[in-house]
Amino acid sequence: MSRNDILFALFKHKKKILLGTIVGLVLAAVAYFLYPASYESDAKLMVRYLVERSTVDVDNPKNPGGYASTTDSIIGSEIEILSSWDLAVETAQAIGPKRVLPNSNGTPTKEAAATTIASGLTFTTQKGSNIIFCFLPELGSAACHAGVEGTG
Repeated sequence: MSRNDILFALFKHKKKILLGTIVGLVLAAVAYFLYPASYESDAKLMVRYLVERSTVDVDNPKNPGGYASTTDSIIGSEIEILSSWDLAVETAQAIGPKRVLPNSNGTPTKEAAATTIASGLTFTTQKGSNIIFCFLPELGSAACHAGVEGTG
């Protein structure tokens, strides 16, 4: 197959190629406007707890290193703290209600923003693990960018 054969095939089917390109670009533009980008945030938190020991304590072979023996209850307490209303309000205030609720009618309040944050936030953990998985879907691009900037 020579170069002339390839050019002949391209010029012979130039209308089909042009039509396919235009249809593809139009469909891409429609998808861009009808399906807005979805933003989400996820994190892994490792919780370390050490039990204070005095010199009088007897070493416990079941609990080496001084880690708390009730990891599940400690992790459960941490999840309760992380999912508390007070922390959601503080987070909404730190990010800014306008960033959390950019499409709200009127001026968004920090309580409305905290409701959005608290309703979407989920925590999971595995039994016996000291790691908490946090997930917050569809917060919005401005809020996600503000959260990333605030952690740096």
